[in-house]
Amino acid sequence: MKNRFTIFMIFFSGILFLSLTTHTGDKNSGQPPVGRTGAPSESTCAACHSGGSYSGEMSFSLGENNQPDYEPGQTYTITFNGEYDAPRYGFSMTALDESEQPAGTFTLLNADNTSLQTGGNARQYVGHKNANDNNSWSFQWTAPDQAAGNITFYYVINAADNNNGTSGDYIETGSSVVFPAEEPDTYLLSLTSDPAGAGNLNGAGEYEESATVNVSAVANPGFLFVNWTDDDTVLSEDPEFVYVMPASDKSLVANFIIDDTVDFYTLTFDVMDEENEPVQDAVITFGTIVNEPGDYVFELAAGFYDYKVEKQGFIPFTFQDYEVSQDETITVILESDETGLDNYSAEHVRIFPNPAHEILHIEVEERAMGLQIADLSGRIVFVSYKNFTALSLNISNWEKGVYFVIIQTPDGQKASKVLIGD
Repeated sequence: MKNRFTIFMIFFSGILFLSLTTHTGDKNSGQPPVGRTGAPSESTCAACHSGGSYSGEMSFSLGENNQPDYEPGQTYTITFNGEYDAPRYGFSMTALDESEQPAGTFTLLNADNTSLQTGGNARQYVGHKNANDNNSWSFQWTAPDQAAGNITFYYVINAADNNNGTSGDYIETGSSVVFPAEEPDTYLLSLTSDPAGAGNLNGAGEYEESATVNVSAVANPGFLFVNWTDDDTVLSEDPEFVYVMPASDKSLVANFIIDDTVDFYTLTFDVMDEENEPVQDAVITFGTIVNEPGDYVFELAAGFYDYKVEKQGFIPFTFQDYEVSQDETITVILESDETGLDNYSAEHVRIFPNPAHEILHIEVEERAMGLQIADLSGRIVFVSYKNFTALSLNISNWEKGVYFVIIQTPDGQKASKVLIGD
């Protein structure tokens, strides 16, 4: 009986020894525990490790040039170093926004010496793996898709004495803040033809200072290109040239003359509803000419044109390759739009041309506080949080179809429709 008791005690002591050794300082050498970076609501490694007196410092670097800001959606390489006179190192890091929520995502570059974990609070933690004398780690961080204000990286380093215990280790915490990059100033380049509708112009839009813009003009039937001018200064006599954007809004004029060898004709529209009642203030686009609401008369050279007639509350009427060969009156019947979408009143916003092919211009009566553009499926294809009264967008690469322009105003969101493409 005595021998059995002795064997039991030895067996129990062995269990106790194994239990204690799993809580030594070597416990987290494989990777650090989550929630020990010193971030808000977190403790640090000092809860277990202490007693060391190593001297040195940590260094945090975002990107190749240790930049102080980030651009939404961009990926940066982070380099983290611990310059101490210790024989062994461990670290942990997380990134939080101003609301103490996870900000961006980490990606490992070297899975042999770096680990990645997610805590129960959805915070990501990048840290050491198989701690040794390595004191430098590199990994990637991708910023949030939208600017999230200031983002703070919280980190902790363990400069350990390698005694497989928690004593003799030096713990230091730190943090680095990165700011959302300021959007560069942009300036509006407007292009107009003289006379109106004499040519198809490309290159209008918003550009940064010193941007090189490929500007071009193609004469419509019945016109010949002369030159490009800025006020009274001739910029180029070539219909295509490179314009260097200054630090101010600019309006360039493409000048044309009438081709005397081509005949011109007068076209007049009668716009009616389904009850055969006149529709006032419809907007008609004939070729590249957009008349003011209610202006139903065009002077056009002989040729083939596309035209469109639109009015809020009605389905737009389009016609392709209409032949202009004589003076005539064109009657258009507009059908009521039963979709139920209330467009933003034309008294407050102007979106043109509609349909748009290259550049979409948006003008509002009062300063808007931003806008979103979505396709019919609800997918957001463009967003801006800048205040504006006039905005030009290059939509040449957008898919053809109907889009909703949602403008944020002091009175709430206002919606309007625009057709991109045909």
